[in-house]
Amino acid sequence: MLYSSGHYAVRIRTILMLEWENNSAYIPPRQYNAISFRLKGNAEFIAGDRRVYAGDKDILFGPPDYSYNIEAGTEQLIVVHFDSLENLAGPLQVLRPSNPQQLEALFLSLLKTWEEKKPGYYPRAMSIFYKILELVVKQTSEHAHSPYYEKIRYAVEYMMKNYRSSDLSVQELCKRCDISDTYFRKCFLDEFHVTPNKYLTKLRIDYAKDLLESGLYSIEQVAERSGFIEPKYFCTVFKKVVGKTPSEYKRQITYNSKD
Repeated sequence: MLYSSGHYAVRIRTILMLEWENNSAYIPPRQYNAISFRLKGNAEFIAGDRRVYAGDKDILFGPPDYSYNIEAGTEQLIVVHFDSLENLAGPLQVLRPSNPQQLEALFLSLLKTWEEKKPGYYPRAMSIFYKILELVVKQTSEHAHSPYYEKIRYAVEYMMKNYRSSDLSVQELCKRCDISDTYFRKCFLDEFHVTPNKYLTKLRIDYAKDLLESGLYSIEQVAERSGFIEPKYFCTVFKKVVGKTPSEYKRQITYNSKD
């Protein structure tokens, strides 16, 4: 899935407006990602036994090192070729946007910014592209929810806002969505493929890593700010999750910054 891990470090290579009539072509493997928005037209993409269709206002994502054949009629589309820190290997993906007008406006603005190349165009283009990715990932994520998600949605949203509080517990989350502890854990596991406690711990440890990398806080302060009551327990959990103690992690960040 496009950006399933949440890492969004990208670099735009080029942005093109493509137009053709009755195009039939073989697309060989490429070293970069491609994401396109069809202003008009439709096409069929064939990769082995897999066939994917993209029509008006559809978004198509093509990962690197992936070859396919294309059969298309009259088309007009905007395509962005880009590199990504995350490995996005996988099949072609088609997204039918729930907000096509908004995405069309963003792609057109992105193309104009790239073609005009006014001072500051690249950061401007990147900001527009990140907005496009935000909308694409958000819709993809919404479509990927399990049937149980609605039963725990409020609790998950509450967790994301309050995970830094040491008072937050799974028991409190169960009460907030008014279901039993057992059923809550079942719904959560089905949606996120991990227990609520492990998910909460990961949120806290990821935040603790950010605080350690800032260099502004002691380990005791990091523990408190990331939702751990006892610094000793925080160190134990951190070592289990990260593979290093907070002190070792902090020293590594300091050492790497000097290189």
